[in-house]
Amino acid sequence: MHILLSNDDGYQAPGINTLRNHLLKAGYQVTLIAPDRNRSACSSLLTVNDPLLPVEVEEGLWYVKNGTPADCIHLALGGLFDFTPDMICAGINDCANLGDDTIYSGTVAAVIEGRHTNCPKIAFSLDSGESNSSKKELDFTVPAEIAVQIIKTMQHRKDNAILNVNIPALPHNQIQGWQITRLGARVKSSPITAEINDDGQTVYFVGDIGRCKDNHSGTDFEALEKGFVSITPIREDLTDYSALPNLTHFLAMMTQLKR
Repeated sequence: MHILLSNDDGYQAPGINTLRNHLLKAGYQVTLIAPDRNRSACSSLLTVNDPLLPVEVEEGLWYVKNGTPADCIHLALGGLFDFTPDMICAGINDCANLGDDTIYSGTVAAVIEGRHTNCPKIAFSLDSGESNSSKKELDFTVPAEIAVQIIKTMQHRKDNAILNVNIPALPHNQIQGWQITRLGARVKSSPITAEINDDGQTVYFVGDIGRCKDNHSGTDFEALEKGFVSITPIREDLTDYSALPNLTHFLAMMTQLKR
């Protein structure tokens, strides 16, 4: 079984390399292709006007200079490699991707970029806390072991499943199990902050993410709070189906007004 692996933290990040090593030990064939540096929160950004340079570090290990997670998977599936993956995975990200955070996530975007392939696609993240996780050293061993378990469970499926998996930062014996969840939600992020740079210009920084407002039963937030691995099926279709009838009625009224 051949797994295509990427992330948004860069090809040297400990999360992706721990997962790669565990997958290789489990007997999987792995091709890792990831950005050359951290590209967190770039969502599905695709580079369309500048050339991309894939670099092979060693067999099965590539990075894309100035590339995004979506670029990496797009290149991999668009002709750079001569194989079709049996599964596409991203991560392990060094912080959680929960609720509406997923619209910003490069980790989630990497697997969504594989939406045209008829195989499972799984994004893995470690719930390391909402502060900057790079300030502390993280152990990805337990998350990698759990990720391999989930991959083994999903490996024989031949469908378009896209899963967003968040793993608590707990010892194995404290993890309560898994839960199938829906996305929760946050309140609006904190206001932007302003500073004066060395050139006397006012520059701005994006505010901190908002606190959780929907961590009710069945959400990814609630599962993690209770020590469960959260597994959320997601899809790339952004259509609001509940709004279609009202909009159809509205457009019919507009047509009548034009007459």
